[in-house]
Formats: sequence, structure tokens, C-alpha cells
Amino acid sequence: MALETTLRFPTWLGRQMLQAELTLMRAFVPLFVAISLTAVDSGKEVAGQEVPDTSRLTISGTIYDSQTFAPVPDANLRFSDTDFAAETDEGGEFTLGGLLAGTYLLVVAAPGYQELRVSLRVERTGSLNIPLEPVMVEGGRARTNRIIGRIREAETARPVLGAEVTLSGVRGFQVTGSDGRFEFPSVPQGFTTLSIRRMGREPMTDELEVSGSETLELDIRLVPDPVELDPMVVTVTRRNSYLEDMGFYQRIERGYSGQHVSRESIEERDPRTLADVFQAIPGLRVAYDGLGQFTVLVTRSIRFSSGDGCVPQLMIDDVPSDIGWLEDIPPHRIAGIEFYGGVNAPLRYNNPCGVILIWTRRGDGGGQDAH
Repeated sequence: MALETTLRFPTWLGRQMLQAELTLMRAFVPLFVAISLTAVDSGKEVAGQEVPDTSRLTISGTIYDSQTFAPVPDANLRFSDTDFAAETDEGGEFTLGGLLAGTYLLVVAAPGYQELRVSLRVERTGSLNIPLEPVMVEGGRARTNRIIGRIREAETARPVLGAEVTLSGVRGFQVTGSDGRFEFPSVPQGFTTLSIRRMGREPMTDELEVSGSETLELDIRLVPDPVELDPMVVTVTRRNSYLEDMGFYQRIERGYSGQHVSRESIEERDPRTLADVFQAIPGLRVAYDGLGQFTVLVTRSIRFSSGDGCVPQLMIDDVPSDIGWLEDIPPHRIAGIEFYGGVNAPLRYNNPCGVILIWTRRGDGGGQDAH
């Protein structure tokens, strides 16, 4: 039985509109449709006025279910013997671009539907709405199938939690639970591609054929796929327990804008005397008298007219001390030094001319009394 019909496509070019003559040959499976695109003016064919367009053309449109009129996603369209192909989106829409004017064999296929072959003569850009016939069974309903499965570790047979499972031609995806199981309750007849992804496991892809009203039960084993991570670099900084107890590191972390000298930095400099240590601290100046003894002055904060600076307060192991005692402390007996100029000091160490805090190894058990 042959059925002839005329479809009008909503693509206007000036006053002209595309028109297609379709002959549906239902005596053959797969369904074959012959489409000839010509130009009409006001609904009448214009004879002898068509000039083929040799520029690149685009054909777009929608694939839909002929029974429910619902859009058909993931339908594959291709021009036979060419590289032109496209796939419908979730709304059943497609676009085929870059075509030259001519006659093509358009093949449309989707899971659960009869394959459609269209002889398409393309002379200009236009759009098509193409119906697909679902595969029917007795009773007039489309044939669907059920796929269930369980995913397990290949090495232990334990269920795999959180694997993502997809089927081509079926919307959405499934994620396995603690039992490793998944289910697709309605799968159209035909070929479908099963894809499984899980971090730490090799991805798996397999082609399945479903036919008849059946339930496919799958037992799937995933092999390990270790993820190579960047090397981890661990830096260990040893903290002096005595300085930790005296708040040395806490004051650094709280952002007090002073100068902090650790035992490690002192050992790195290898100073001969403690004066050599103070000369390297910004804001301090070492002054010598005629006998070769030294004192420490603050060069910023308060300055006297003589330009000599002022003498900061000295605290040794948190005890107020005389600045003259500095000469009696060898550098290797020092666990840490702090210097705060003026108002930059923590509240308890605030002094207009600044304060020097010296923590000796006597306090951490590493030396004798520095006093």
C-alpha cells in the first residue's frame, strides 16, 4: 500500500517556502521515504525557475515518535556514503550543516524504532520534521525490555558502590548502591551501549542486544585502575618545646611585627659573638666603647639629638636584665631572640624604646645558666 502526502516546512525564503512530496512505502521494512524538495510560490509550483544553489547548505529539524508525537532523543542521522552525521538532542532536534546541493540517502536510526531511509534532494537550506515508527508487538504496544545488573570488584567480588551506569538511547543514568546493583526498567529493543565509570576502576563499555520482552541480568566485574597522584612533599619543622611554652611561635603566628631569630638561623650564620647576631637584626645597632665592650641601641623609634639612639629593655628567659650582660652570653647558648620596636611589642613587653627577648638553651635543658 502506498500513501502519498504533501508536507510544508516552516522555512521562508522571501515569498517562497519549501515543499516536500513524500511517498511512504509501507510494504517494505525498513521504511523507505522519498522526499523531493522544490520551491513553491503562494502554494503553487514554480516551473522552470529553480536554479540549484551550489553554496554550503544546512538541514535542521526534529525527530519525533509517530504514535505519541514525543521528541526522540539520541537518534542518529547520517547521509549514506558521506561523512555527514548528527545526533538528536533531548528535544529531538538536529542540525546537518556543510551540505552541497544534491540528492542524498538520509538514514535515521534510534533504539526501539524502525530504521528510516530517506532519499532527500537538497537545493537550499531548510528544516524537516521526521516521524519514526516504533517497533510494535502484538497488542499495539512498543516492545521494551528490562536490564538489571550487579557490579563487583574483580579481585574480591565485593559490591562496587558509586559506579555510574549509562545506556545509549535511554535518558539519565543509574548509580550503584552499597549492594552494587542497578536497573533500567524500560529499554527499547535493539542494540544499546552499556558504559560504566567508577574512580579507581577501569571504565567499561560493552555492546548489548535486547530483543523480545525479556529481562537481561548482568554480572559485571571491574578491575582496579589506580589513580597516579602527584608526589607528596612533606616538610617537617622541628619546634623547640621551651620556645613553644614561652609563646615564641605563637607570637609569630599572631602577626606581631617584630624580628624573630631562631636557633637554626643563628647556627646557619655561625657568629663569633652575640654582637654579630644583633648586627644582622633590622632596627638595631651595635655600639662599642673604648674598651671593646658593646651595647645595643635602637636606631628607629626614638632618636636623640646626638643620633646615638636609645637603649631597649632586655629580657633574658622572661626576666628583666641589664643590657651589659649580653657580652657574657655565647651565641651557641641561644635558643631564640625576639626584638620589638616601640608600640609593636605584645602588651606585656611594651616599652617606648623597644624590647629584646633572649631565650637561652638553659631554659630548654641544652646549656648552663647564661646569667
